[in-house]
Order: sequence, then C-alpha cells, then structure tokens
Amino acid sequence: MRNRGLNSPALMKLTRNGVYVNAVERVMVAFQTEVVVRLDCARVFTSDFKKIGVKLRDLIPCVPILFKDGQIILWRGKKNLDDDSVHWKNLQIRI
Repeated sequence: MRNRGLNSPALMKLTRNGVYVNAVERVMVAFQTEVVVRLDCARVFTSDFKKIGVKLRDLIPCVPILFKDGQIILWRGKKNLDDDSVHWKNLQIRI
C-alpha cells in the first residue's frame, strides 16, 4: 500500500507558509475514485507536515499511513468501503 502511494502522482504540493483551505475538499474528491492519495510536502518542515496529516485525519475519515521524505500518504480505510454510514459522495465538510 505504501509503494502504491509513493508511485501515485501527487494530488497537490504544499509549501511553507501556505494556506491549505482547499486541501480537505481536494482529498475528499480524490477519495471518491482513489484508495490512496499522496500529498507532496517537500518544502514544509517535518513537524508541520505531520501536523497537517493528523489534522486531515481528524477532518476526513482516513488513515495516514506514511510520512516519509516530505510525502504524506493517506489511505481512505477499509471500513469506509463497506460502512453504510459513510459515503464519500455524500460526505459533508466539517471545518
């Protein structure tokens, strides 16, 4: 799963001192079609991109599976595929 995420194209590139308002929405849209999403955080400090990954985990039902070399790999999770309470197409953003 990790190799699949590292070999996939980056959904978006996050930079230092950037505003990530649309990151949640873009990840949710990507999870409608993809199982694994990669965010490129090459120019962000390690502690900052780990905080971003944890915040995405709190806002979106996903599992951060890898923080390596400035990359965040997110997996939408197995439970979300079969659970009737979570539908990716009907999920509302709660900010």
